[in-house]
Amino acid sequence: MHGLSLCRAIDLTVLDGYNALMKELDKLFDLKGELCAGHLWEIVYIDNEGDMMLVGNDPWPEFCNMVKKLILCSKEEVKKMKSTNDSSKGV
Repeated sequence: MHGLSLCRAIDLTVLDGYNALMKELDKLFDLKGELCAGHLWEIVYIDNEGDMMLVGNDPWPEFCNMVKKLILCSKEEVKKMKSTNDSSKGV
C-alpha cells in the first residue's frame, strides 16, 4: 500500500487477467472486497522504465512483461498524482 513497504510478491503467471489480480491483492491485504468494489482503492504500477501508470490500460500479457512494482493507492492519492502530473505538463 502506498506509503508502506510490505515486500509481498505475486506470481502474475498464475493469474489470468486484471480481475484475478484484483482478487489476489484484495485477499493478500485483507481488504474485504474493497479493492474489487473499486470505491476506495486504485492499483498503480511502476513499469520497467520507471513510469507510474494505472493498472488496466494495457493488454494483460503486455502488462505482465512491463510491471516491476504494484502500489495500492487511495482514490484521493491517485487524483493528487494526476493533478500534479497535469500541472507539470502545463495542462
